[in-house]
Amino acid sequence: MKKILSFGLASMMLASTLLAGCSTTAKTESTEANKEAAESTTAGTSSEKTVIKLLVPGYDGGYLKKELDNGIAGFEKENEGVEVEIVSVGWDELNSKIVSLYQAGDAPDIMLTGSRTLKQLATLGIAEDLSSYITDDFKANRVESVLATGSVDGKQYGIPMAFSSRALYYRSDLIETPPTNWDELLATAKEVHSSNPDVYGFAIPTDITSGTDELLNFILNYSRHNI
Repeated sequence: MKKILSFGLASMMLASTLLAGCSTTAKTESTEANKEAAESTTAGTSSEKTVIKLLVPGYDGGYLKKELDNGIAGFEKENEGVEVEIVSVGWDELNSKIVSLYQAGDAPDIMLTGSRTLKQLATLGIAEDLSSYITDDFKANRVESVLATGSVDGKQYGIPMAFSSRALYYRSDLIETPPTNWDELLATAKEVHSSNPDVYGFAIPTDITSGTDELLNFILNYSRHNI
């Protein structure tokens, strides 16, 4: 069964580099015999399209839809005979869907996903090692620590396309000395609210669906123990 080539593309320019070697109709081999066979096959089927499957979680209602559609249109225009097929799945079924597609021999060629899922798939042997694509020129235009989020056991399995940082700030008109640990944070929050009943002592701008993710950033960064 084929492996999924790429996770989290940084740009459609990179996709054009990777997609060329990851179609659902052919694989690139290194021997001369295979090259000749591939050339013969291509010549005999020039009218056929090469379909590349791109799995995108939440594509139908996602914020990346417009950008992906534009990027895919440009890629297909520059690569005649190549068609990118979107495979849209919900975030809640992402992991199980990937595994089921892989087991059925119908895995996507490229997919967008989170770093936690990437690590799981790399461990399972489903993801393809992309280290050979990570040239010095490529790394020169990227933040090393961000690129490392797509690495598992020293091998590059994903190309980060987005990341976000979290910071905790305080209002100097309400707090004279900022807290430096969890106990001080709790005490400060209580003091602020006690002195200002209309003000929350601690708040995170989020909603019911992502509150845990926001809190985990602080817990994992400042706690001595993972959960």
